Amino acid sequence: MAIRRQLGDFFKRGAVGWERVFLFLILPPLVLVTAGVVYFVTRPEPAVPPPSPTPTAKLPTTKLPPFEPAELLRHLEEAEALERQAQQDGEGWAASASAFEILVTRHPENDRAWGGLGRSWNALGRHEEAMAALDRAVARNILEWRHFAARGDARRALGDARGAVIDYADALRLRPGNHLLSNAMLLTALDSGDQVLFETRLGRLSNGSGEPAAGWVVGVAAREMRNGDFQAGRTLIEKARELLAPADLEVLLEDPVFSDRRGQEFLNIALASETAKATGN
Repeated sequence: MAIRRQLGDFFKRGAVGWERVFLFLILPPLVLVTAGVVYFVTRPEPAVPPPSPTPTAKLPTTKLPPFEPAELLRHLEEAEALERQAQQDGEGWAASASAFEILVTRHPENDRAWGGLGRSWNALGRHEEAMAALDRAVARNILEWRHFAARGDARRALGDARGAVIDYADALRLRPGNHLLSNAMLLTALDSGDQVLFETRLGRLSNGSGEPAAGWVVGVAAREMRNGDFQAGRTLIEKARELLAPADLEVLLEDPVFSDRRGQEFLNIALASETAKATGN
């Protein structure tokens, strides 16, 4: 009670009682509220961290003295021999890549070295790095079909079906009639899901006689099987046996469309010998 009385006397004393009420009871909360409003209105936006940079391909950067011309040619031939051996054995790509890495560090202007490195990295599953290497190869030599073909392989592996189709088409322009390239282009066009793209590329490969040519027969078979017409696909694969070497046909039939149960069944029938088909085995 004494405290209440003292406070009452304090605010009633003299002519400034209400000013004291304002100063001591109203002004402090008003200042706090105003300060809070000003803070929230004027505070800076929280800094947004910059996006992480896209990892770049780890291309060789060590500076080494160039080879003499004859020595460069010898090293290129040795590296390409390692690449051919790796293709034949299905292994040894790390040694091939290492040989080409040495070449590009000493001769960054050489498209053969960049192309071989890109193909080797493709085989090792290092597709982003392969793309970067093959971009350099293409920039240095736009007349080498293998650079475009290998870059198409890298694009397809990375999910860029349309870009791969363009690269395969450029490779075919430089290497017309190559059935491996033709089918890679058609199968990749199927991957894109764009039927118009597939039909356009197919029309450009047709020989105009209505008969399937070696350049696109397996691609058409894949389309028919994907559409559920396995009998038509089987007929086309049987036709492919007449047009393609067995090793080439085996490569072309590695597409996943032929690996499901029905596709594999019809494929086995189409590839069976005439004797086996006649006996039903």
